[in-house]
Amino acid sequence: MRHARNVTLVLLALGALAFAWLALGPSPRAGTPAAGIGDPPPVKVAFIGDQGLGPNSVAVLQLIQNEGSDLVIHSGDFDYANDPGAWDAQITGVLGASFPYLASIGNHDDCCIAAYAAKVQARVDANSEITCVIATGETVISGSTCTFRGLYIVFTGPDVTGAGDTVYAPYIAGQLAATNAAWRICSWHKNQRLMQVGGKEDQAGGLVWRWKDGDNYYVARANALEDNVSLYYTQNGSRKTLQYVDAPVARNAWHTLRVEFSGRRIRVILDGRACIEMDDDHIPGAGAVGVWTKADSVTAFDDFSYGATPSP
Repeated sequence: MRHARNVTLVLLALGALAFAWLALGPSPRAGTPAAGIGDPPPVKVAFIGDQGLGPNSVAVLQLIQNEGSDLVIHSGDFDYANDPGAWDAQITGVLGASFPYLASIGNHDDCCIAAYAAKVQARVDANSEITCVIATGETVISGSTCTFRGLYIVFTGPDVTGAGDTVYAPYIAGQLAATNAAWRICSWHKNQRLMQVGGKEDQAGGLVWRWKDGDNYYVARANALEDNVSLYYTQNGSRKTLQYVDAPVARNAWHTLRVEFSGRRIRVILDGRACIEMDDDHIPGAGAVGVWTKADSVTAFDDFSYGATPSP
């Protein structure tokens, strides 16, 4: 008889929607206009991230419209539903099908990179004011440089479609060195240390099981910064999202995260509440178990245990 296994962890996490405006006018660097462009005309840009689907997200789009924005730059985590069609339809329902809307891939969008890229590319193709040059092997949302009314915008996907420090940092540096545009913007979703000053606490901790090596394993994590629980698998070094759900993960408080697994069945439990239950067979067979954190999270771990789950 096969016994279900479980791994349990008590963790302390230390440490929605991002939305900002930028109204751009003449260059503050007088005498250094973009080649062939000169000082750009005034343009209003809405910067958003971690959006989602539903009334709150629609309200943000309506605010963007009401404020007379000329362009949206969406820095990752598009809809939290793995649904490029629904995400694009939500934008179209408020702003229209050809509204200038550019984006960089987020870690919660890795299910459907090509499909999300196609939606953004369609908006680029429908708008004569946008020109994008895509790097070899990339997409418009993972490695491209776009211009819009004098703005020069570089989009990358660190830790989603490639390594931040070794792939995208040199790409950004090269693209910025190739222009003297008055306004230069870089958009990415995940931490990219070589291009940042200071740090952002990711505030996440979790459990690893069926760990074969650093490139093949399952991980379930609780994130106090995002208030959610996520289930991923990493296969041949590429991490993919299986499911994530909203869940309260209070900062500076102890939480109990538990994973039960048997064959294809996986159950993730936070503080006694089952958050994720599903079947998956990407990482079969035996493997190691352990704790997990990432980026600059500051997370305390206690009472780690592993054993057989009693039969019901």
